[in-house]
Amino acid sequence: MSEASPVRHEPAPAAEAPAERPIDVIARIGRAMYGPLWIGKLAADNGLSHQSVRRWLAGQGSPTAFDFRLVKLIAREHAARVMRAVGDETP
Repeated sequence: MSEASPVRHEPAPAAEAPAERPIDVIARIGRAMYGPLWIGKLAADNGLSHQSVRRWLAGQGSPTAFDFRLVKLIAREHAARVMRAVGDETP
């Protein structure tokens, strides 16, 4: 009687996460910058209509590449202003 070799269980391949939509990134940035009432504030700061942002969130159309880059640029500028305000002084 021969011994059976141990059964090796290979892990299931990881499912690829669906790519994040540009509007999902914009929404994450908007919430981080402006809080729960982010849509109107983000739209105003980026020269967009709040209706456009709401349509994108509802899956009706999507932001242009320019709009996406502009939101990210303004977010980086905002973050830089905050970092300058905080400074690197230690208490």
